[in-house]
Amino acid sequence: METSYLEAFANGNLQIQDRIYRRSSAYDKALKEACRAEDALRETLNGAEKELFEKMISAEARLHSLSETDRFIHGYRLGVRMTMEVFTGRDDLMFGGEA
Repeated sequence: METSYLEAFANGNLQIQDRIYRRSSAYDKALKEACRAEDALRETLNGAEKELFEKMISAEARLHSLSETDRFIHGYRLGVRMTMEVFTGRDDLMFGGEA
């Protein structure tokens, strides 16, 4: 018997995998630029400044993670709503009826 995507997801068998970016991609270039800038900045900081910088980097990482989770959920919900509109044949789900 085949398992549905929803069953696999509910049972923890369907997971989002990390993406791999190609070298020379726009993402790879931006990442390298950010790493070079971060390394150069770290070299100019003293002990207390480095500690504060680490706290900032950690807080930004948490914010990024929360933001990405929120964007995923929002996008998923939007996709489900679009699918509902297709299957119900209703163009008025978002706009509240015919004009």
